Amino acid sequence: AADPNQARAAAVGLSPDLSRALLGRLSDNDYRNAGVAIRKALAETPDDTVLYWPQTVKRGVAQFQIHFVPGAEPNCRRYVVTVAKDGWATTSLPMDKCGVVARAATVRE
Repeated sequence: AADPNQARAAAVGLSPDLSRALLGRLSDNDYRNAGVAIRKALAETPDDTVLYWPQTVKRGVAQFQIHFVPGAEPNCRRYVVTVAKDGWATTSLPMDKCGVVARAATVRE
């Protein structure tokens, strides 16, 4: 059977290939925040922008950094998540989510 933390990770959109030690340290609140961060990034964040969630770093709470990378199939977005907690940061392999519309790039003047 798969590791329960890997299953929890996959359920919220995190790569189940993230370090088992890290996944084991994530709290219920961290997993909830991961799901919120990934859904928010997919729905609201342009390909050229990075989403940080939660926006304010708190001791003992994981922060998720989501950015998009090229290479996804049409109608899909490929994202990478960096998880920072307790002074450590781990970056996932790219994950694809299909059936989502990419946001327009940020306009900078």
